[in-house]
Amino acid sequence: MATREPGAGASRSRLSGAVRLSTLVVAFTGVETVALVVWLALVRDAPAASAGAAAGLGVLAVGLFVEHYLTNRAVNGAGASFPVGRVALFSGSEAGLWALWLVIAERVAGPGGFLAAGVVLAALLVPQHTVEDNVLRGAGLFSSLVDARTVGFSVIESAGATVWLVFVLRPDAVAPLLRDLGVVGVGPAAAGIAVLAASLLVEHVVGVSFSRRR
Repeated sequence: MATREPGAGASRSRLSGAVRLSTLVVAFTGVETVALVVWLALVRDAPAASAGAAAGLGVLAVGLFVEHYLTNRAVNGAGASFPVGRVALFSGSEAGLWALWLVIAERVAGPGGFLAAGVVLAALLVPQHTVEDNVLRGAGLFSSLVDARTVGFSVIESAGATVWLVFVLRPDAVAPLLRDLGVVGVGPAAAGIAVLAASLLVEHVVGVSFSRRR
């Protein structure tokens, strides 16, 4: 009678767990990407104090809340408790960071505006990601405000998002570059979304690995 290898069940279990984790990471990367794209479309031509701007910020906050819910499942498992109040708080604060990033990029003239926006967003994402990690690990909300280990993936997220913004707001300047790179049949907006999604995916893979440490 055939016997099952002792490690076969454990290997299948690890593989299944890896597939579930990868699926969750891709899913909440897609959620955040869509939330940011819809938000920018809603607020791009809307006055700061308008129903359109408020609606866009609301869409972004809700999208980030869903992303954080799925992140919690990826880090802690499907049966883990979900701290709704604290997640709502830092989802709202993160939406505010994105709004500030856009204001800087639009208000500071020239390429320096995008650079300044990217630097500010990266700097603010470090404490933002640290607080999120506190919650995911079950620590106090403000038990730590800055963790140097969040710097790398905060910079990746900010850089990718800022490139996306340049592609969206300056398509005429970007189109020749895409042609020179041999990118044909893809407009600046679509190429920018691809850059955004890729940077968010890298950030999420690193961030989930960071939060899953025990």
